Amino acid sequence: MKNFVFLPTITDYTGIGEALGLLHLSQLFAGQGMMIRAKTGRLTDYAEIQSGNAIILGGGNAWTNRVFASPPGFSVSEGVFKNDTPGPAEPSVYAPKFDSVTNRLTQDYALILMGPNHTKQERLLLLYGLYTQGTEAAAEYVTNVERLADLRKALLAVSPDKKTLPPFFEALISVPVENYVPGDASLVAVRIMPE
Repeated sequence: MKNFVFLPTITDYTGIGEALGLLHLSQLFAGQGMMIRAKTGRLTDYAEIQSGNAIILGGGNAWTNRVFASPPGFSVSEGVFKNDTPGPAEPSVYAPKFDSVTNRLTQDYALILMGPNHTKQERLLLLYGLYTQGTEAAAEYVTNVERLADLRKALLAVSPDKKTLPPFFEALISVPVENYVPGDASLVAVRIMPE
């Protein structure tokens, strides 16, 4: 092969998961009679994010490092989620899995991160996967009543008094993927973020 050209799968890079995630969030807010304002991440600046409540879909550490003063317990590096403070029986790395024959994504991971803005009066919610399927699954997770019940239970379990939900947290989810479509995500780990 004299001329080798790399052609990425368009489903991995188009942001379809982000678009479908926005649809899930829009439906949730519309059901409550609320409107949301959507904006492309490239056109949003740090001051705008910090001035009120915001939800950021996709983008990984690019946004995490800019909007949070304290580093999160999970970070993205070299295409994997790194567990910076592993608990008992937790791995230090969560890597996506691919089919050995087709090289298609079969498992993704995504982070749901709820943190304060710089005034600590408003909240920032980041939803992002290693791939677009993970981001879609994260948005689906936070708009699903049953999944939120699971998240609530896990957060109460790590809460100091076991009764009060922490206002700021991180939740890592595992996402099975079949034919480029994310399946039902499951909760892997939760962390309380300092106030």
